[in-house]
Amino acid sequence: MVTGISISAQAAYQTIYNNFYWYDQTGASINTQCGCLRKFNDLYYWYGIGGAGASDQACYTSVDLIRWTYKGIVLHTAIGANRMDVLYCDSTKQYVMFLKYDGNISYLGIATCSTPDGQFTFKGQQLVHNAKIGDMSVFKDTDGKARSGSC
Repeated sequence: MVTGISISAQAAYQTIYNNFYWYDQTGASINTQCGCLRKFNDLYYWYGIGGAGASDQACYTSVDLIRWTYKGIVLHTAIGANRMDVLYCDSTKQYVMFLKYDGNISYLGIATCSTPDGQFTFKGQQLVHNAKIGDMSVFKDTDGKARSGSC
């Protein structure tokens, strides 16, 4: 018999369901169309189109993927942008937002910020190999470089 030891109940698992409306800590619906999820340190970040139009990129944070805090619009662009992803660049110590920047042609747009939930600064857009881009995914490879795959 073991005495003097308090054993607490194991933390219960919770199922996270997809494909329905999510709400932030104030009860407002989360608006992250065409978004992405990232984890930086111990916090999850959910980015996506939010706010007044397709030019606004919103950010929410969570410690558990269930309860979300609205951090606000982190980027506003002159032309609609979507399909964003965010990576941390070790060499510049900046968070880099990659966007499908739409006009008549889909460019790769780049914005940066010193924090993952601050105001990103749009740096510009360019064609990739002289071609427009479609939906993309971005990841940080083991060598620290950003890589992309297209759908």
